[in-house]
Amino acid sequence: MAVITLRATTNSTAISSNSVGTTSDDVLNLWLAFHILAGHILLPILVFIFTYLSKRHPTLVNLCFTWIFTSICSCFLLYADRERGRKEPAFDLCLTQASLLYGTTPLTSVACLAMVYQVWSSVYGGGGQNQDKEDEQSSIPWQLFKPKFLLAAPWIMFSIWATAAAWLGFHNPDKISRSRRFFYCSLDFDPFSSSISVFCAAILLVTMFFEASIGVSLVRNWRAVRSGITSGRVEISMLVRVICFGVYVFIGLVLSVLSIKAPASPVPDLWLASVGLSIVLIFGTQRNIWVAISNWRPRRQWKEKAVDLTS
Repeated sequence: MAVITLRATTNSTAISSNSVGTTSDDVLNLWLAFHILAGHILLPILVFIFTYLSKRHPTLVNLCFTWIFTSICSCFLLYADRERGRKEPAFDLCLTQASLLYGTTPLTSVACLAMVYQVWSSVYGGGGQNQDKEDEQSSIPWQLFKPKFLLAAPWIMFSIWATAAAWLGFHNPDKISRSRRFFYCSLDFDPFSSSISVFCAAILLVTMFFEASIGVSLVRNWRAVRSGITSGRVEISMLVRVICFGVYVFIGLVLSVLSIKAPASPVPDLWLASVGLSIVLIFGTQRNIWVAISNWRPRRQWKEKAVDLTS
């Protein structure tokens, strides 16, 4: 989902404090505020709620984890007190951040696809009720493997791309810098950036296909959906929220494509930083979550212990 790599990457048009303007500190503060508020505070709380109070599917929890991890990687320079100033951070720090951030781009993209696919497979029955017994039996291995695959695939993609970025940066130290991207350290290597761009764009297009398919299914089968809502079998609110999140991601894709014409604009970076907050607002504001929070009480487990007073 981190489609920021779709923009141009030449040094002559890179974002810097000069190109951002006199408000560069304000823009940086806003960018960091998005990551700290969502990735360091709200998303961890949401993960706790989704895990213990109002349980959600693991793919949604995994999506939250990917953005927590992305926010942590984005704040490496802040942790080291190197987010400002003309002096470049230490090479090891800069290489580490650049490598991890290039890996988080496919990580979040695939995690988003995994969540949307899970919702899509639920809407279309997961391959069971309307099929012959033979088809149902043939789908059992996939049904058993699918949960693990949907959770592992984003992190596998992260490992591949982050390792590739680390290798390129280590062998081309002159191409690693913070000044090029202003907000974080990056790798000035156009073929690699273009490869990630193509990969993530393809993942996002597939995601949008599943989103559109969910929407079409809701429209065509609205009577059945309404019946499901009445009987409690369908959570229409969740389906709508997934579609809204997909639209938000698509807007980010459009912004990144348009930014090719104006690569010095910080808008796509700021949008990307706000995605974690959008997850909180879209998926963390359901009524049953607030009910679960209001009814939650810490459990105290008292254990009786025999004490020998004669010894």
